[in-house]
Amino acid sequence: MNSSETFQDHVKELRNRFLVVLICVAIFSVIGYIGRNLIINFIHRPLGTQLYYTTPAGAFNLMIKISIIVGVFLTIPILLYNVIRFMEPALAKKLSKSHIHTTIFFSCLLAVVGAAFGYFILLPLSLHFFGGYSSKNIAPLLSANDYFNYVINLIIAFAILFQIPLIMDFINRVKPFKPKQLMKYQKYVIVSAIVIALVLPFTYDPITQFVVAIPIIALYYFSVLIIMISNRQTKTEKIRQKYSTIPSVAKIPASYTPAYEISKIEPKNIQVQINQPEKIIQKPVARPESKYFDVAPTGSINQESLNVNLRKKQQIIKQLPKTRFIDGFRPVITA
Repeated sequence: MNSSETFQDHVKELRNRFLVVLICVAIFSVIGYIGRNLIINFIHRPLGTQLYYTTPAGAFNLMIKISIIVGVFLTIPILLYNVIRFMEPALAKKLSKSHIHTTIFFSCLLAVVGAAFGYFILLPLSLHFFGGYSSKNIAPLLSANDYFNYVINLIIAFAILFQIPLIMDFINRVKPFKPKQLMKYQKYVIVSAIVIALVLPFTYDPITQFVVAIPIIALYYFSVLIIMISNRQTKTEKIRQKYSTIPSVAKIPASYTPAYEISKIEPKNIQVQINQPEKIIQKPVARPESKYFDVAPTGSINQESLNVNLRKKQQIIKQLPKTRFIDGFRPVITA
């Protein structure tokens, strides 16, 4: 996608990318339907009790729902690739293929980590908390549809929540942040994390709320660290591009001289144009009796002032060229 394209070209590209994503969802949904029994057993394992469905088509609807969710989850890398490619002209700097692949890899990794955090840590805690309110007279009769909705919403919520570092890095490439400014907002982040932990439908006890709030705060600090590293790399690249046009001694082998031998260079080729001093015509002595007017006779040259000017010119000639180093090893001679 280029910035010179028309609005219709953008719409056409968006439609094509959307169709590619839909096709991938359909293919991966078929794969999810084939492995539906393994997926259902995996999701049902933390509960440990029997599930029921209350409608004749309940089991079929559940299978279709799980298959589509698996298809969407497996299509996330392809979806991210198309979104990044479509939004690339809005970025301050064009992304390379290696950078896009790295971004997709870390996005999928963070999504898997978030889903694992929700399934292995938060789900058992929440089930234990809610199961503590049952008694002999109040027995749970869980619907399969309600239970799978609860588990899937929990997994998706934390898979998206763990994308905070990549989301902030993407925004930083469109509109750069300052890490010091972000650190000033840490108190608001802590309060927001606690509020999110209170609002989520599966965090009612203080322990679960604490377990949810800690990763959100840690992800924010991790995002600030990523932005700091990214800004430093961008600044280094700008400096290298700025000095890439400066002629380097390393590019001219015939005239290359190590930095420790620069002091041995004799300034033979350095030419300084010395203005010839004009003859100083002295006026007649106004007060012969005063020492301030005791000067050379009329029409003679002030030899002392001429020697001073020559010494100043010689000091300019003897000055050696200054050296500067780029990347610590390329000496560049500047005037």
